[in-house]
Amino acid sequence: MNEGHWIKPSSYHGPRWSGFLMSQDFAQKNACRRKAKCTHCQKIFPQARPHHLLAHIKDSFRLISLTQKSNYLQSVLNSSIPSDSEIEVMEMDNDVDSTIASGTHSQTPSLKITIPSKRSHSEVSSAASYFRPISKEKTSHIHELLLKALITSNIPFRFVENPFFQQFQEELVRSPFNLLNRFEISNNILPQMHAKHELSLMRDLNNQDNLTLSLDGWTDVSGNSIYAMLLLRGQYFKRFVEILDLNCVRHTSDNILKAIKQVIKDKNILPEKISAVVTDSPSVMVKFQALIQKEFPHIQKIFCILHILNLVAKNMVSHPSIANTVKNNRSLVSFFSSSIFWSKQLHLWAKENDVQHGLSSFCETRWYSMAKVCVGVQQHEEGFKKCLSMSNNPSVDTPTITKSVVNIIQNRDHFTSNQVLVSLLKPVVDSLAQLEQAKTCLSDIWKELIAIYLEIKSIDVYQRYEPFKKHCINILHQRARAVDNVLYIVAFFLHPLYCKIAVSRKHSLDNITMMILQLAKDWKFLWSDAEMISTQVLHFYNGHYPYNTMIAGNKSDMRLLDYWMRVPDIKELQALKKLAIKVDEIVPHAAGVEGLFSMMSAIKTKSQNPMHP
Repeated sequence: MNEGHWIKPSSYHGPRWSGFLMSQDFAQKNACRRKAKCTHCQKIFPQARPHHLLAHIKDSFRLISLTQKSNYLQSVLNSSIPSDSEIEVMEMDNDVDSTIASGTHSQTPSLKITIPSKRSHSEVSSAASYFRPISKEKTSHIHELLLKALITSNIPFRFVENPFFQQFQEELVRSPFNLLNRFEISNNILPQMHAKHELSLMRDLNNQDNLTLSLDGWTDVSGNSIYAMLLLRGQYFKRFVEILDLNCVRHTSDNILKAIKQVIKDKNILPEKISAVVTDSPSVMVKFQALIQKEFPHIQKIFCILHILNLVAKNMVSHPSIANTVKNNRSLVSFFSSSIFWSKQLHLWAKENDVQHGLSSFCETRWYSMAKVCVGVQQHEEGFKKCLSMSNNPSVDTPTITKSVVNIIQNRDHFTSNQVLVSLLKPVVDSLAQLEQAKTCLSDIWKELIAIYLEIKSIDVYQRYEPFKKHCINILHQRARAVDNVLYIVAFFLHPLYCKIAVSRKHSLDNITMMILQLAKDWKFLWSDAEMISTQVLHFYNGHYPYNTMIAGNKSDMRLLDYWMRVPDIKELQALKKLAIKVDEIVPHAAGVEGLFSMMSAIKTKSQNPMHP
């Protein structure tokens, strides 16, 4: 684009456009934004947004004088600026000048939020007195108060985008509103909400069967030890049931089972509606699963696949040949994250070199997070070297980089070893990301484990890292034993794309048929159903009609449930179809519980600690 295509912004665009030119034409066809070019540094903004222009001038301290910047910012702060949405509406007309001349532009919307002062329990003020036009100055003041409230309460800025908070604002400006206080919330609203939840839960569970009981434990910052209990059915039904407070009892398998049975009784949940229980795999949970299956034989035992892969990652990085690399990676991340100066320098380097992956910290309970640590270190190798060069420059006043960190940066073997570690961890982390989705079913487990094995096996490494590669494969074999049982093998077999793979020297077709019949017995199928299942398993394996007519579209994206739902409703096919759907609706991970605990960790901090389970 040549210089003749740039024009000066109109006064309507406001002071944020001061020092910029705008393109005469729109940036893209059918777009409502124009390009912008800074007159100080000639930088071009493909999609010009006022807040981007403000940020550019505000942060470009080397490109303009202090006086120019001061005047620009003061002008912006003193003005009433149209919103981005108004600029978009205005720029929909190709002729900017005619738009301005006509005076047809929308008014800046006012966000009518009232920030009440702290009041006693007896004071319940009505918002009716606030229903008056709010000036832009008043709106700005209210926005500042809201921002201060968010900052001082340690609340993320994304809270203002919370759909319930937005709905709260909309309702607030429509009708008179009694402002809440914490006593009203604790003594009235919260109990009512809990009662409504309980009623809704009972109604929902009354219409569901084939549920998966998901259970996991968590300890908060106060040391409270709790267990969360969820009930799920496939990817479409998930309900939080109860938080089990086990602080006053020992966390034995018997006590956990007793608490679970009490919840099932209190919530009026029929045990027959539960098909499986999924937990992690410490010894107490292994025993708990054995006890619950002994009392309820139809409930199948499942170990969370996310926990299994987490242990795979943990065992992989524990190999002696790689332990020092892991330790050094954590040292680099710790040093550069804790140093304000060097963290800023590394951030600037990453921004200049378009490095997207930042330095990640390691989480003790999520060993797969080590992969993020390693990737971050590997991508910042040149950034570390630049920081070291700056530290060695006597003309630059910088904090000292510790000798141990210097040795790591200068050790090329460390980054070679780290690259090997990244390449061997990546298949595990990629599969974990796939399996933690809500749509994951049991048939996906063996597919992903086989994919991990094949990818690790195909990776070329230097001869000295062959023992580590072999170690990774051995760990995968060891951990895969946890899913080498009836339910997982049957699920893998019942997928039309994998049934031929599921049948092997270890598991013959007759052997898998017996597994399916055992499941049918546990789930109280009839003898007549068992006879039809035996016949249909053979037809399914050999690809006879109708099983060979329902594989359509992209085979890689085909879901087991979709396939079996298309099986015709014929009497001879019903038993196997019902069993396959029942298997597919089991949720093989506890990601729902993990998500709940992540939310609780964000809410219950040391500074906000009055929340009790």
